[in-house]
Amino acid sequence: MQNRSDTSFFARLIAPMLKQLERIAGSSRGEHSLDDLKSEAWIAAEEIRAEDGVDYEPDDVRLQDAILTRLRKAFGHFANRMMRLALLFQQLRE
Repeated sequence: MQNRSDTSFFARLIAPMLKQLERIAGSSRGEHSLDDLKSEAWIAAEEIRAEDGVDYEPDDVRLQDAILTRLRKAFGHFANRMMRLALLFQQLRE
């Protein structure tokens, strides 16, 4: 179960990115919902924090930009489904 600080971090992280997450969900052509992308944003935030070795605040624009860039590439960047799947398979092999 999430503790209060995790819930607060998540709420503060997602709120400023909500419109962009909605756009990415829309560009996925129904393959991913807004809730899917919110969960993916949480996972991406933890990965970015671990990779960078920085304990970013959820309001940090650098963290939010890095999350949105990662999500656009993974879920909304390519209009072609085959290209998205190819990217997914590439990431799984890494």
